[in-house]
Amino acid sequence: SRDGNTLTVTDSSGEDLKVRWGTVGTPETFNSLEAVEGNVEVTADRSISGITSDIATSPFSDPDYFANADVERINAFNPIDQRTYNHATSTTIYDSLGNSHELTQFFVKEPSPGSGVGESQWSVYMQIDGELVGGTDQAPYTATFNESGDLASITDQEGNVSANGEILITDWVPKDPSGDPNGADGPPDDPDAVVSPIPEPPTSSAFVIDLGDATQYGAAFGVNDQQQNGYTTGRLSGLDVSDEGVIFARYTNGQSNSLGQVALASFNNTDGLSPVGDTAWVETFESGQPVIGKPDTGTLGAIAASSVEESNVDLSAELVNLIIAQRNYQANAKTIETSDAVTQTIINLR
Repeated sequence: SRDGNTLTVTDSSGEDLKVRWGTVGTPETFNSLEAVEGNVEVTADRSISGITSDIATSPFSDPDYFANADVERINAFNPIDQRTYNHATSTTIYDSLGNSHELTQFFVKEPSPGSGVGESQWSVYMQIDGELVGGTDQAPYTATFNESGDLASITDQEGNVSANGEILITDWVPKDPSGDPNGADGPPDDPDAVVSPIPEPPTSSAFVIDLGDATQYGAAFGVNDQQQNGYTTGRLSGLDVSDEGVIFARYTNGQSNSLGQVALASFNNTDGLSPVGDTAWVETFESGQPVIGKPDTGTLGAIAASSVEESNVDLSAELVNLIIAQRNYQANAKTIETSDAVTQTIINLR
C-alpha cells in the first residue's frame, strides 16, 4: 500500500515493512504509485536491497531507477516503539557493587532464511537501563530455530555462530540514574579474552545470556523459566552449623555461604590428656597424638548446633557463681527489710 512517499510492504507472514524512497538530494513523491508494477527485494535482515520497475513511462523507463534509489526503512527496530518488535522480556541484573539494573531482551521475527529445511529466524536486541549493549546498536544477534522448534544457533554481528545459545556481553558500562559511570567494574580490557562461564570472582562487567533452552512452537510468547546469579549487597544476618560442623552464614540479600568447618580430634587414650583450665586439655605422651577429621566420620562424633555438652560445664565455677548470687540476693533482701523498719519507725514517731 502507498501513503505519500511511504510504501508499506506486507510479507507472507503478515508483517509490515515500511520504506521511504528517492534519489540523493532529490527525494521523489510518487503520486501515481498505484500504477507502478515492480518488485521489492527484502533481505533476511529486513533491509531493502532494491526496487525494480517494469513500466516504460518516464522517469521509470530505466529498470535501475528504483534499484539505484536511496531507500530508507522508517520502521526499523526502536525499543521505545512496540510496533517495531514482536516480544520483549526484562530481568534485574546487578553490577559488582550490588547496584540493580534492568536488562531487556527484544525479539523481532524475521523472514524465513529460505534454506528449505523449515528453519525460522529472530533478531535479538539487548538493552540495559535504556542503552543497547552487545553491539546491538549496530546490528542484532540472529537466533535460528530448527523445524522441531529447538534453538539451532545464535549468530553475532560478525557471523560467529554459537551452537549452545550463549550471548557474551562485553561492552556494558554500569551507570547511575544520572547516566554517569557508577564506579563498578566496567568492560574487560580484552573482550576477545573473555570466556564462558565467567570465572569467579568476576573482574569486569562481562556476563553471559544463555538462550540455549529457548524454543519456538505454535503457542503464544511466554517466559517459562528465568534465572540470574547476581545479587545485591547484603549484611550478615545469622549463622547456622550443620551436623558435620559446616558453618553457614546467612545474609540479608538471601544469599548464604559456607565460612568453614569445625574439625574434631580423637586420642587413643583420652584419660592421658592434661587439663590446663577452663575445660581445656592438651595432649601428652600418655594420650598419644590426635587424629583429626570431619565430624560424624570414623570414630568422631557429630556436631549438635546451639547445644552445650555437659563436659563443657565447669561445675565448681558454676557452684561458686550460684553461692555468690544467693549471697547477693540475701543482702538485697536485708537492705529492703532495714529500709522498711526505718520507714515504720518514722511513721510511729508522728
